[in-house]
Amino acid sequence: MIGSVGVAQALDGREAGLQAAHQALNRLGANAPGLAVVIASHQYHPREVLNGVSSLLGDSPMIGFSSPATLTNKGHHPHSVAVALLSGDFQSDTLWLPGYSQSGRETAAKIMQHASARVERQSMLFLQTASMEMPSSSAIPPHLN
Repeated sequence: MIGSVGVAQALDGREAGLQAAHQALNRLGANAPGLAVVIASHQYHPREVLNGVSSLLGDSPMIGFSSPATLTNKGHHPHSVAVALLSGDFQSDTLWLPGYSQSGRETAAKIMQHASARVERQSMLFLQTASMEMPSSSAIPPHLN
């Protein structure tokens, strides 16, 4: 497994996300990203950051969250976006679970069903949950809607 990190600061979230993704891709070299972890300072609007990062990464699976600042091996970076890319022999995919907070039992059953269908090579299951206010269903990518 190979990893790379890019960090950027800009006036808006789209530009910061774009620059951070560009740096991470350059450091990854010829390897294709299999998973992106995006950490954005809370000053940036999440949709803008996502637009900037996904403009370079396309439909690569992403996990993201906001934080007061980012932290890398180069130090503490306030008002920034960090993008970590992983490449290697692993498989990742996206499972959209709207309404997960309303029915924990139903959500757990869906997760178990999804995980059991992929048992053949699965060694770890990582769950990311977030409570994000979405402006409208049109902002959700069609393949997740």
